[in-house]
Amino acid sequence: MREATTVHHVFPYEFYPEYAHNINNLIALCGKCHNSMHDRETHKLTKLGNEWADRISPLLKPSKNSLLGTGEGRFFQ
Repeated sequence: MREATTVHHVFPYEFYPEYAHNINNLIALCGKCHNSMHDRETHKLTKLGNEWADRISPLLKPSKNSLLGTGEGRFFQ
């Protein structure tokens, strides 16, 4: 087990600023685990990042401008 040193925004802050401080959108991770959640250059979510987004999406209230609730089922592919 590694020490959590980073807070990961499941729905990336750059694309979903409305969820920036929503406790349901935040996960404490070690640096290596955080890097496995999204591509550090494109900010697109990896398969693992999308799995977490699918898990927590019911906990977030969708905004008019978000992709949540569109039936897409995946984010940033």
